[in-house]
Amino acid sequence: MAEAQLDEQFWLSANPARKIAGWVTFSPMAGGSLTLLDSVEGIDSPRPDYSRIRGQNIHLRLTLGDCRREFLNLVQRFAVDTPLNGAHYECGEAVETD
Repeated sequence: MAEAQLDEQFWLSANPARKIAGWVTFSPMAGGSLTLLDSVEGIDSPRPDYSRIRGQNIHLRLTLGDCRREFLNLVQRFAVDTPLNGAHYECGEAVETD
């Protein structure tokens, strides 16, 4: 499998109105990585839950599970352990795959 990059809008389940531009990259060697061009933190949620971040572009819906923030600079970057293609899952919602 080759490396893939998807440009999308991303948001936390707790704040779906705050969509942030970014891209997610998948590589067989490095795994998944999400880069956002702005902060996902909101004024009302000083300790956001990154366990699931959702994204969407005109062709694809994506749920990124088990995300961990790696660093904060001019952009935010997250390691992504579980990319789920084609659907949006809520935090805590069970995921079943074939």
